[in-house]
Amino acid sequence: MPNSVSSVRFVGRSHLTRRHHLRIVAIVATLSCILGLSAVSAYGASISVSFWTNVSFQRVHAGEPIRTIWFSVTTSSKNAPSFSLSSALPYSQLEYQSNTVKGISAKLPRSTTPGFYTVNARVSVEGKARYARATVEVLPPADPANPIVSGGHASSMAAANYQTCVVTPQKTVQCWGRNVSGQVGASPSQRIVARPQTVPGLSNITHISAGNTMSCALRNDGRVFCWGDNSQNQLGYSSVTSSSRPVRVNGLPTNITAITSGASHSCALTQTGQAYCWGSSQKGQLGNGTAGIPFAQAVRVSLTTPLKSISAGAFHTCAVTNKGQAYCWGQNNLHQLGSVQTKASNAANPVPQLVSGNGRYLSVHSGYDYTCAITTSRTVDCWGSNSNGQIGANLAANSHSEAKVPTRVTSLSNVYQLSTGYYHACALDGSNHLKCWGQGKYSQLGPVGSYNRTVPADTTLGTRYGTVAQLRMGAAHSCLLTTAGQVYCWGNQSSGQLGDGVEFSDVSSQLRTTSVPVPPQW
Repeated sequence: MPNSVSSVRFVGRSHLTRRHHLRIVAIVATLSCILGLSAVSAYGASISVSFWTNVSFQRVHAGEPIRTIWFSVTTSSKNAPSFSLSSALPYSQLEYQSNTVKGISAKLPRSTTPGFYTVNARVSVEGKARYARATVEVLPPADPANPIVSGGHASSMAAANYQTCVVTPQKTVQCWGRNVSGQVGASPSQRIVARPQTVPGLSNITHISAGNTMSCALRNDGRVFCWGDNSQNQLGYSSVTSSSRPVRVNGLPTNITAITSGASHSCALTQTGQAYCWGSSQKGQLGNGTAGIPFAQAVRVSLTTPLKSISAGAFHTCAVTNKGQAYCWGQNNLHQLGSVQTKASNAANPVPQLVSGNGRYLSVHSGYDYTCAITTSRTVDCWGSNSNGQIGANLAANSHSEAKVPTRVTSLSNVYQLSTGYYHACALDGSNHLKCWGQGKYSQLGPVGSYNRTVPADTTLGTRYGTVAQLRMGAAHSCLLTTAGQVYCWGNQSSGQLGDGVEFSDVSSQLRTTSVPVPPQW
């Protein structure tokens, strides 16, 4: 159960009429929803009513469950308080009760009338009563017929920390989500962009990537542009000033065919298989043999064998050669480099290391502190941290659990698509079945339960919404792009990253996407 907010008590006898007094109490109780304050009796035994953190107001679409609203009461009386709750929400029910705490929840049918609904708490002791109120705004059911991308369907997609981006059929870019550094292309004063918004100054874009607080786009002429945070030169130019407008990356050749972004660095692959990286090199994640200082222009990765795949993790990078060998470099404190030749430590590893074993790979996909790769037999191997079960091999998951070398993911075959988030991953097989594993507390694994999975679970999403063209995992949200160009996202909605217009939702255990279009009820 979450920690309760701190309370402030008001004591002393009121000189106002009881009517005015109750009106002021109602105002104070309402403020307690936002500020964590408490309304207390001005006479008799003191009574304090407060909310658990972040549940005094929430928005939710009709058809979704609300997060339980908890009310807490403290009193100086030795007598147990009487506690009653009321709400106009349909299907509301009492979740838990004791002498001092009660909670109310509701599973809203799609027929719920949109509008504002109040949940009232009445607490009485020794004949004195106090009140508190929470508010739930019910939005209309999201319409599955409307695509999430305004002006048309998407052709490419990227998801990162708390933002999502797509390439439109017009070859422009639309982004949404957290924007504290301008990473969705809007002024940083607009901290959250909850609906797709066009990034200015971009045209003829073919691919995009997204990092923690920045985003990048590849133009059809092979040039790369980035925007957002530049504190570690991750935009690829000498100033450390952030920019919400795309700027061209320095030092890259003009034959770039792929881009990838990590926490504060990015990499690009040329048509001839050469790799270039720029930004932070604190852990040697640029792979150019040096570490420590950030690089304001792209530098060549010290691999001579041509590469066919590259992926940036938080502080490490991995790549696959044309011969199918995997190499990794950067941070290795949790064995995310997959090499027994390199001791697991927090030291920098700026020289690419051959991943252990005899595996042959088609592509590589780096998560926050782990890596997965599709083998030439279309199975999946993962290595690195297993803190939330993201290795997918039914290993015990805890903060000290790692896979030191490539480990086969359980029950996956015929895999054609793979994407890794912070602590979760999803794979798509040739039959369009989408299976996910790892962290699930924000429902980022789809309709398989809001808890961690140490082995892949079939989400039914692939076969339900058409043929999947791309998968992209963010920190704790997931998105898929269908061949029809529709984008579906689900999971964490703390910063508008699902793109449905809701900036923040308290529903961390919801089992449906809140994006537009929304899949039918799971």
